[in-house]
Amino acid sequence: MERNIRLNYGFSFFQFIGLTSLWVFYLSQKGFSAVEIGMMEAVFHSASFCFEVPSGGLADRLGYRNVLILSRVANSISCLFIVASTSFMWVTIGFIFSALSYNLASGTNEALVYESLKNEKKEQRYLTVWSTTTMIMEIASSVGMVLAGLLSMYYFDGVYWIQLAMNGCAILLACWMVDPKRPQNQHTIRQVMKHAVAEVKKSPKLVRFMLSFAFVDACRATYVLYVQSYFETLAINGFGLSLLLVISSVFQVVSVRLAPKLVTTYSLPVIYLSNVLLTAVAIASSGSVRVGIVLASFFVANALEALMYPIQSNVINQLIQSDQRATVNSISSLCYSLVMIPVFPIVGWFIEATNYAPTYLWLGLLVGLCGSYLALKIKRVEGEDKKK
Repeated sequence: MERNIRLNYGFSFFQFIGLTSLWVFYLSQKGFSAVEIGMMEAVFHSASFCFEVPSGGLADRLGYRNVLILSRVANSISCLFIVASTSFMWVTIGFIFSALSYNLASGTNEALVYESLKNEKKEQRYLTVWSTTTMIMEIASSVGMVLAGLLSMYYFDGVYWIQLAMNGCAILLACWMVDPKRPQNQHTIRQVMKHAVAEVKKSPKLVRFMLSFAFVDACRATYVLYVQSYFETLAINGFGLSLLLVISSVFQVVSVRLAPKLVTTYSLPVIYLSNVLLTAVAIASSGSVRVGIVLASFFVANALEALMYPIQSNVINQLIQSDQRATVNSISSLCYSLVMIPVFPIVGWFIEATNYAPTYLWLGLLVGLCGSYLALKIKRVEGEDKKK
């Protein structure tokens, strides 16, 4: 089980190498408009909506290791579709395979780590271990983005060919993993999903956490993805973009190491509300005419994402049963897709109609108002639990 943790560190590095993370910039260079890119992302999340829970059920039924391997195979197919075509239809099909890859790994990776620790009766280490995993993901992402930024000046297609090699390395590491011992799930995948959904319905607290986390994450992700094209309008591309991403990754690595200490110092409602307000300010401030403010906002938004990821994962996994862990984690990711499906193309349409500055201002206001309301709901749930 301890070896699983170490192998997962390596798997996470190759999984999140970040070579294809500049896909908005890449597709815009291929000639796709902001609306077309928004539609592709909407298709991605629509496909994710369909695949998410079945993929979690597959992991709970067939084992975490096999599903992690399948996730890298699907990602390889996606890379081939995207790099080999300039057709909207074929690139969109690549996004569907990318969604499948994301869904197969989503929740499964966390379930493998949590159950490996649980086998050793060390669940309390999960936040620390997952913070380290998140740090590795951020480092991998920054390394990949530097390479992608450099290749964007010479041979942008190369990032997808290198990603194929990274997928091969991830598959080799996954082959050495061992599925943790847990209650055997003898149900069919359909039954596993049905029981997991029933368990989620029994826990309004879990549902509220999932939806609250998904809302802020989706709005922040939408901002971060579109800001790649925004940087291009500010004459920031190639090596300059890579340098910004490296600086951002430094802030992300530092912030993620603060997660365990933050949880022991402050309550969840305080952490969530602070996250909401800082994210709202960062997004809205990106409409500034000053490049320095735009860059600072970008750094803050990315740092908050890295900080909250292990905290949210820890909160969710503490409320899940072992035999349904991957499936319920997938339901949590499904909430994220539900928000992204409408938000991403709508923001793309606003950018085309009004430009970036007013779009980010309104998006920031939306996050601030709705997020504050959700923070009050979380505080109420936490208060009710203390009374019990």
